[in-house]
Amino acid sequence: MREPTEGAPTAAHASVPGITPVDTRIGGRELVTSAYLVDAAEPALVETGPGTSIDAVAAGLEGLGIAPGDLAHVIVTHIHLDHAGGVGALSRRFPRATIWVHDRGAPHLAEPDRLVASVARIFGRDRMLELFGPVVPTERERIQAIGEGDVIDLGGRRIDVLYTPGHASHHVALADRESGAVFTGDALGIHLPDVRVLRPATPPPDVDVDASIASIDRIRALAPSVLLFSHYGPVEEVEELC
Repeated sequence: MREPTEGAPTAAHASVPGITPVDTRIGGRELVTSAYLVDAAEPALVETGPGTSIDAVAAGLEGLGIAPGDLAHVIVTHIHLDHAGGVGALSRRFPRATIWVHDRGAPHLAEPDRLVASVARIFGRDRMLELFGPVVPTERERIQAIGEGDVIDLGGRRIDVLYTPGHASHHVALADRESGAVFTGDALGIHLPDVRVLRPATPPPDVDVDASIASIDRIRALAPSVLLFSHYGPVEEVEELC
């Protein structure tokens, strides 16, 4: 695993060869939301953070040696703004990257108005903009829809797509075949390493507790070496946290 740069501090609980956390610094805070750079012949970024995080994420990638023409893939576990609100803006900075998202979420990246309106009803428009910033549409032709059983080939390194609803009906987890690590998105909740807290993530409007439990059981059955939390960072206590 590459050493973190100033733009990309990491949690110290675990490391995965070829996968580097990039702190998105949501709301100006560290160790809350993480993106990940996957080192491969075709480098990939998992999660982008919100629109307010684009400068931090771009700086982190630059510090890790990723130029605008280098990033080949952006993969998001789901389209909630803290995970994918920055996809459209980031895709403009990295014009070669293909954008991968569950097929139910894909239309909302291309036309985010309904998604933004839903978030504004929950947070209020001013607070939403403060936390997440504006949401820029993603070019439709760059979006690739994914679902259960799909495989994303990063030029030899492969990522398996697992449909893991519950937190959201369009949520996926991502299993890295090379390391056995699993990108959990919000399927296992929010893990804050600085205070050692794990809590469920149950946002309106489509949270499904039974589906969440089934998705957790599925991730647990994979027995991955490391869980890669979007909130926040890689951890090795798989059995305990599941």
